[in-house]
Amino acid sequence: MSRVSKRSFPVWLWFGTALVLIAAALILGRSAGKEPSTLMVPIALPDDWNIPQLIDHIEKQGLTLRPVASVRGLGADRDVYLTHTDLKFEQLDGLLKVPELIETWRGTVYCTRLIQPESREIQLPLWGSYCLCAGPFVFFGDPNILAEIRDGLSRGTSSGADIVASEDAE
Repeated sequence: MSRVSKRSFPVWLWFGTALVLIAAALILGRSAGKEPSTLMVPIALPDDWNIPQLIDHIEKQGLTLRPVASVRGLGADRDVYLTHTDLKFEQLDGLLKVPELIETWRGTVYCTRLIQPESREIQLPLWGSYCLCAGPFVFFGDPNILAEIRDGLSRGTSSGADIVASEDAE
């Protein structure tokens, strides 16, 4: 019969567990009481879709957003502004993608197709509550437009894949 040690866990393990619990409490406390501007909704979007296919799908759901390529002279294949406004390319191109200037995005969102999932993980905290991820696409901009897109995509797809809206980064 073997003897059971009174110290079944090493001290460093207890200390490490305590640090993890403290970090979790701080993170949960930081977001307590904050409402994300968009909700997490499971949406199945094909990983091989491009921006024109996404725009077509959004339009079929009744959303009328004017697409403007984010690079002059190129099509809207990878990045695009989707807007309800009459802003021209030069004006849209001048919008800075930072939460601190979100009021300049009224009526407009930016959409890009990020192939690497790690890239999405970087954008969520940077863009905070003004970011929406759906399949391979990441949106930034007017929270009202993000909500319209989220709702339109929710209506027009079956649930099960990844759509994520980040919580306040502050």
